[in-house]
Amino acid sequence: MQESEALGAEPKQAGLTAQIQDYWNQRAQGYTLATRISYVDDSYTMKAIGHFINLNRHMRVADMGTGCGLMAMWMASLGHDVVGVDNSTAMLQEARKNARDAGLDIEFVEGDIANPGLENESFDLVVAKSSVWCLQHPAVAYANWVDLLKPGGYLIVVDGNYYLDIYDEDYRKRKEYFDLKNGRETGLHYRTNVNHVDTNIIRELSKELPLTKERRPKWDVETLLGLGMSDIHIKSLDKVHFSTLTEAGLVKVPISFIVVAQKPYSDMTPHDAAIYEPPIDDDLIPGVMERIRNSGDREIGVLKALADQKRMDIIKALESGRMSTTQLSKAVSASPSLVSHNLTILREQGIVVSERDGKEVIHRIGNPYALETLMEICEVILTNRKDIQE
Repeated sequence: MQESEALGAEPKQAGLTAQIQDYWNQRAQGYTLATRISYVDDSYTMKAIGHFINLNRHMRVADMGTGCGLMAMWMASLGHDVVGVDNSTAMLQEARKNARDAGLDIEFVEGDIANPGLENESFDLVVAKSSVWCLQHPAVAYANWVDLLKPGGYLIVVDGNYYLDIYDEDYRKRKEYFDLKNGRETGLHYRTNVNHVDTNIIRELSKELPLTKERRPKWDVETLLGLGMSDIHIKSLDKVHFSTLTEAGLVKVPISFIVVAQKPYSDMTPHDAAIYEPPIDDDLIPGVMERIRNSGDREIGVLKALADQKRMDIIKALESGRMSTTQLSKAVSASPSLVSHNLTILREQGIVVSERDGKEVIHRIGNPYALETLMEICEVILTNRKDIQE
């Protein structure tokens, strides 16, 4: 999980590297259990990433700090060519076993993730999940990872402010509150720590790591901007918000987050790069055909449900808030029976959720964020059509 000894590193740094590497070797059995659980049950991270980049396009992917192979397996399951890099021998042994059991062909390489020695400009995507926080030289790693990307390629970092409470007093107070409220040892990695490895080991080691003192992803954004990455997006993965006090007042500092950054095309404007997709090679066509064969008709059902003016009126009404059938009937100027019929169709596709509230049934949009994104896509397509016609 941590980079190996850099050339010319001080003895203290080399000792820290060895201690961190030893810790992750001890954690390998627990992490492989957590990996297998997350591979099946945790789809949220990939959905969040898919909001920013097109995961359907065939890509060559480098997974930095692959651990027991979770991110590499997710990417390989989508048909991408994946190389997973880590310096923990025990973790890589588990990663190879996990990939083999899942029927996935992934290349795993033991090495320094901050300086992996892979070919520059040969990857469409570099991803690092829960590994940047424990790097001794994270800025060096970011620079080398950007070099690995082809023009237009993406860097994705899934990480967190895991030990910020050691140095940030206000963050510590909020963390202690939520630990008392929810319980400290309730997370997946606590539950799968089968060898009962003392997690205080990595907490103590993290005191020597530079990012433990940084409020992120502020640091990440500044560093990536300095490396020339201009198209940067951030998404919090928190279920609860942490607010800390700064000179500007209360600000939200996420426990976990995603940073997505695109490497610029040298000969394109930012506007053109935002909509550009490179053409695929002929040898990738069989993979496209396989993806089509494996796709279901779920999307067709959703689009059919939306392809009706009255149902769109209901959705527009529910964007204002939760409503009863009677309220919807008035809002969309339709009979209660017609509204109920259309609500049934929308519920079947998961677009609308209906819940009993006392004697009434109240309706709401199932996933406002996803629906808003879909509407934004429609608007982009319509705008693009207008531009072409003009």
